[in-house]
Amino acid sequence: MILSLVQASDSMAVLTFNLISLTDDKPSAWNCTEVYRLENDGKRKIIQTHWPFTRPRLVGME
Repeated sequence: MILSLVQASDSMAVLTFNLISLTDDKPSAWNCTEVYRLENDGKRKIIQTHWPFTRPRLVGME
């Protein structure tokens, strides 16, 4: 996880980060966003997630 950031209020939180994954030894770069809601039982539940590829592609990701 690279450049992670959490922005939170009493009942919501947004996590953003970059991720580089490997598939068949080929790297893929992602911009990741996840939105959490605080449930009545005190646990946080993901209510939205978004994982687009990083644009422009990072150098060396060809």
